[in-house]
Amino acid sequence: HRLLARNICRICPQKVRKIVVESSKSLFRKGLVKCKRIAIDSSFIEVDGNKYKKMGGVKKNGKYIKGYKLHLAFDVDSKILLAYIVTSINVHDSQMLIALIKMVQSEYKNSLNTVIIDRGYYGGDFFSEISSLGLKFFIPAKKYQKLVKVINTLKFEDFKLYKKGKFYYLDDRFWIKKYGPIRCIFITYKKFEEWMPEESKKDKIWVLLTNDEKISPKNAIQTYKDRWQIEVFFKQCKNELGLGKLPGRDYRIINFHIASVLLAYIMLLS
Repeated sequence: HRLLARNICRICPQKVRKIVVESSKSLFRKGLVKCKRIAIDSSFIEVDGNKYKKMGGVKKNGKYIKGYKLHLAFDVDSKILLAYIVTSINVHDSQMLIALIKMVQSEYKNSLNTVIIDRGYYGGDFFSEISSLGLKFFIPAKKYQKLVKVINTLKFEDFKLYKKGKFYYLDDRFWIKKYGPIRCIFITYKKFEEWMPEESKKDKIWVLLTNDEKISPKNAIQTYKDRWQIEVFFKQCKNELGLGKLPGRDYRIINFHIASVLLAYIMLLS
C-alpha cells in the first residue's frame, strides 16, 4: 500500500484517462465495439474528508453533498464506456456534452452517428452544434410555456394507437428557439416503465425531440429507451465495483480510483 501510494501521485489524471480509453479502443479495433450510438450522462461521486483539490459541493434533496462528478460517454449497443471526464461536483452536466462528443469522434474514427441524452442537456445551442457535427440526437423536451400550450390543444383523437395498445403517439413539428423547426413525437403511455420521464408515471403526455426525419416513432422511442443502459452502468459501478462514497483523497487519487473501477468494468464485460 505504501509503495502504491507513493507512485500513484506520479501518474497524472490525463494519463490515467488515456489508459482507460485505450482499453475501450482495443475492443473497438477488434470489432467488439461499434461506437454508433452513445448515451451521455453524469453521476455524483461523493467523498469524505476536508482536504481536496478541484472539489465542490451541491445541495440535493436538502442535503449538502461534496465531491466530484463523473461525466461519461457510453456505447448503448456494446454496453461499454468510450470516454469520460472527472470534474468538480458543481459543474453542470451540459458543460461537458460537446467535449465528450468530440472526444469520442476523435478517438473512434468518426464512427459515431447518434447521441442520446436526457433533459439536463436541453438547449437550442446544443442541438445546433450536434447537428453541425452531422449527428442525430434524441432528447425529451422540457415543458416550457409554448410547449405546454401546444400540448393543451391536442385531442385524444389526434393520437395513433401503436400495436397491442402499448402507447399512443402523434408525430409533429415544433419551433425551438435558437434552433428552428424540430421533429416532436408526442407520446402517452398506458403503463409506466423505469426509463420514462417523470410525467409518464401519471399517464400524461411527454415529448421526444429528434433531428432524425426518417426514423419511425416506434424506433425513436426504442432508441431513447436504450439510454437506460448508462443508468444501469452507474448503478453497477457504485454497488458492485466500489464507486460509491469514496474516502477523502485529492483529485489525483480520486481519478486513479475511478479509472480502476472503469478498467475493472471493461475487463469483466470483455
